[in-house]
Amino acid sequence: MAGPGAPPGPQGFLAGPSGDPRRAFAQSLLQALGNDDGPVLAYNAGFERNRLRELAGESEDLSPGLLALAERIVDLFQIARGHYYHPAMAGSWSFKSVFAALAPELGAHRFDCNGLATPLDAFARSLQPGLPDDERQQLRRALQAHGQRQTAALRRMVELFEHPAEARAPS
Repeated sequence: MAGPGAPPGPQGFLAGPSGDPRRAFAQSLLQALGNDDGPVLAYNAGFERNRLRELAGESEDLSPGLLALAERIVDLFQIARGHYYHPAMAGSWSFKSVFAALAPELGAHRFDCNGLATPLDAFARSLQPGLPDDERQQLRRALQAHGQRQTAALRRMVELFEHPAEARAPS
């Protein structure tokens, strides 16, 4: 993790094919974000807050940290909806549309691996019993790369909102 005030470095969690990953995920999330009081940025904060509350309800000892994390979430969707529009979005406020308009070169709005068009399909396939290890690893690498592209697009969005004159979206 970076020093105080600096954005956190790359973090990730991708569940494996066995066991319930929720507690391990909650612990990794608290380790990455729980020791600060700064904002946690998300696109569609309501969804993220609800997932954190669900996790908090399942782990009494982690509940205070998870609930505190939920309160720190800032919704980039609401900021974008109030202060940003690009014709390439074609009236859609989905993260795919916004990311495609904001940073098309990052490819955060696209996913394709082994013919699977969505990260959810790829994740579900990666969990299938009997899947050859090389295919599982290829899917996991594609999922991690997709997460990194989405993180980069979110960072680009924050730059645009913080410094609109310097961080212009593509025309």
